[in-house]
Amino acid sequence: MPNPTESPSDKPPQFDLGCLLAVIAIFAGIFTLIAPFVVDFNRNHWLIIGAVSGGFCLGIAAGVLIAYYPRYVARNRSGDLLLELPPNNAAGGVVWETAVGVGCEGVITLLFGVPISLIAFLFQTPTYEKFPLQFSHLLPIAGVAAAMAAIGIIVTAPKLRPQLRQKGLLVELKLTPWEKLTTARWSSLKPDVLRIGSYGVEELAVPPEDRERVEAILREYCPNLFSADEAAAVD
Repeated sequence: MPNPTESPSDKPPQFDLGCLLAVIAIFAGIFTLIAPFVVDFNRNHWLIIGAVSGGFCLGIAAGVLIAYYPRYVARNRSGDLLLELPPNNAAGGVVWETAVGVGCEGVITLLFGVPISLIAFLFQTPTYEKFPLQFSHLLPIAGVAAAMAAIGIIVTAPKLRPQLRQKGLLVELKLTPWEKLTTARWSSLKPDVLRIGSYGVEELAVPPEDRERVEAILREYCPNLFSADEAAAVD
């Protein structure tokens, strides 16, 4: 029986010293920009900063919940991980990489653009004595900050990879139990592609070094569909 392996995607995010230094540098730059003006801030300024900060934190929480919680649930109900495969098609990978690139550029732009825009906005904010800001004024500001943070988290979330798990084939968030599979063969046109699925057949690229493990898993969990004699069969 194949030994279950733990994929990096099943582990909590790991942050190294470089990530920590990058975050510190970003916040140091932001604080350096606003430090000369903090001494003159009035209550309105602090209310705006609080609304932006609160909205940003709320957006991060919402983005993580939307992007990662469904994955967590899908993996938990799918059993132990047996093997993780590359993205199921090259075109999708290119499209996703492009989307992630655009998303990362957007996040970087926000990291530098939002503080600058906020400073410009604070310059034009009247004092609390002249125009006290109310909850109705701060709510849209917090909402925009939350939306930007949530979209940034969702857009830059890594693409889900197909996984062979203890209870079946997991593609995106859809689990197909082993007993429900109707196709599991190597493609005749692309020998390194596994055609597997039930009502819809997925074409999964399998690295050469993982081919034997894939065959062992299929023989173990789909003995009637993928037997030892069919390991070399093509579809």
